[in-house]
Amino acid sequence: MLLAIDVGNTDTKLGFFGRGERGKVGELEHTWRVTTSRRRTSDEYGVLFRALFSEAGQRDKIFPLAASQESFRRVQQVYQVFGAANMAEQKTYDMPHEFSGVDGIPFMARHLANGA
Repeated sequence: MLLAIDVGNTDTKLGFFGRGERGKVGELEHTWRVTTSRRRTSDEYGVLFRALFSEAGQRDKIFPLAASQESFRRVQQVYQVFGAANMAEQKTYDMPHEFSGVDGIPFMARHLANGA
């Protein structure tokens, strides 16, 4: 899987490519576009795009579930400071260390479509 980001003068475009055969990048599955703002900080962009990475595997041996949940509690505090608490969500899945996108991609699409 691959997340591609193109930062332009007026728009920042994101594209999510799925998993291809034999370790290659697959098809473009989803795209998003947000306004590029010179006044927006890197932290604000981080808050804007973070939801895409808020999945945790219950069988993850690299990032144990308890540590992931504790880290996410800290992330939620940052979202609250920026007034974006509703944009932070974590889902746990019965899987090892991998990205599923089952809930994360629709979550981002919903929020970006609302002019986030």
